[in-house]
Amino acid sequence: MNTEAELISAVCKNKDISTLLADNVDEIFTSHRDIWDGLKSYYYKFKAVPEAGVLIEKFKDFEVVETKAETGYYLVEVLQSHAKEAQGIERNRILSLASKSEISMMIPVVFLILPISILFALWPSLSNLNLYSGS
Repeated sequence: MNTEAELISAVCKNKDISTLLADNVDEIFTSHRDIWDGLKSYYYKFKAVPEAGVLIEKFKDFEVVETKAETGYYLVEVLQSHAKEAQGIERNRILSLASKSEISMMIPVVFLILPISILFALWPSLSNLNLYSGS
């Protein structure tokens, strides 16, 4: 369910746009940005929050969602969904960096430490073989 549609529906139902205008939440609308801009322009022009039907007429892809809570509740939901999305993006970025670091840390192990440890393990055997073959 789209939390932005719930928020816009709650604004139309509760006629409470002041919470959103006071917090300047323009950046949180991504999928319904055009509808939010239309709602704001209607509010600034007529000094009233439009009915949901007005938005449906102007934006054919907008579907009203039944809301039962205050506008602030849906604002919190939108902010939480954006925070989760941002955390997921940051997590993926960090995992990508970690995998690159892991590979770069393996290079000295494979080409320096591993050959030296193999040499230390095989040296006594090779030196004994050379003693027996040389006599």
